[in-house]
Amino acid sequence: MMVDYSQWLKTVSEAVRPGERTAIILAVLSVFCFAGMVIAFVGGIAFMGPSEEFVKANVRITAVMALGFVASVIALLFATASGPNGVEPFATHAENMYGIEHLRCDGADCPAYDLPADNTPARWLKDGRLEQGRFIIDGHRVGLAGPDGELLKEAER
Repeated sequence: MMVDYSQWLKTVSEAVRPGERTAIILAVLSVFCFAGMVIAFVGGIAFMGPSEEFVKANVRITAVMALGFVASVIALLFATASGPNGVEPFATHAENMYGIEHLRCDGADCPAYDLPADNTPARWLKDGRLEQGRFIIDGHRVGLAGPDGELLKEAER
């Protein structure tokens, strides 16, 4: 049975957009903080000379910019490391859809937030038995063909 994944794909798309925006903002912020740190430190010495007042002010500005840079880089790493919030990965969604466990695509993890390619080999556990088959992808419709070539039916929920 081919299952319509358009709603799941739409949810993934909507959940990813804010993360991408956040990553771009954090990247720009980190570049700004790094540039400010360099300008405050290097540029200040060249134009003002190393007076005691300048050194104190420059150390404060550089420290604030360095903290901003480190914080924005850490936030950027967290923003890009996690997947879309509240959206289950493809393998989990398919496992729930077909009542199977430990789904693997082509001997590796399935794409987390996208559909696998058409005819991608797959293997899974069903009722404690290892089964192999392949994905049939037709646009946003997904089918999982079992070892006999027949499409698996949707699990009762």
